[in-house]
Amino acid sequence: MPSKAPSTTRTQEESSYDLTKRPVYRLVSVVFRPILNRSWVAWGVVGTVAVLFFASLLLPGLRVVPLKMLPYDNKNEFQVVIDMPEGTTLEETDAVARRVAAYLAGLPEVKDFQIYAGLSSPMDFNGLVRHYFLRQGSNVADIRINLLHKDHRAHQSHEIVLRIRHDIEKIAKETNANIKLVEVPPGPPVIATITAEVYGPPDADYLQLIAAAKKVEERMCASPAWWTWIFRPKPISPSACS
Repeated sequence: MPSKAPSTTRTQEESSYDLTKRPVYRLVSVVFRPILNRSWVAWGVVGTVAVLFFASLLLPGLRVVPLKMLPYDNKNEFQVVIDMPEGTTLEETDAVARRVAAYLAGLPEVKDFQIYAGLSSPMDFNGLVRHYFLRQGSNVADIRINLLHKDHRAHQSHEIVLRIRHDIEKIAKETNANIKLVEVPPGPPVIATITAEVYGPPDADYLQLIAAAKKVEERMCASPAWWTWIFRPKPISPSACS
């Protein structure tokens, strides 16, 4: 005759398990029972959540926290893009690139770099979107900078770029160059952070459009958060905020 001991043991285990005696149940009961049993407590919780929600919406407006889609990534490289005025010789462009490179060589975080004068540097995804691979001519240059591994430096790549941007801006003003510090974006790259396109009425002539675009340029350059700017009428004429 078959034994029924295993079945009896299983029944005893199931009957001995009481959910109300579990620590998690007791904790949840202590927290939620007043909310479920008292309407004024429930409405107080709803009101508190609503106040905290709208307060969180005010944080970006009050500039307590920065508003951005993706955080900065700590990369081991960045790029310097140099645009000289039209008609600049290749030797002059190369001299400006070497001056920037000499400054970069003095940074303790820089491992090595490569100068490309008169042509574009090897194409990456960011350069593909921004059309850097089409850059060629005697007035353009690129510098590719490799940093020490992030485990061997104290500052992140974005902090390094912010630290050197004012010195690079000084070199740009002294050499009449448009110099951009290009970081590898943490997400999908874009052509520019902000792009302003100026349109006029059908009867507006080209000089009026240029004058209106110059006013937009002056307003943007007046912003303290603005650093570099490229004004692109036809023909292309790079310029910088000064």
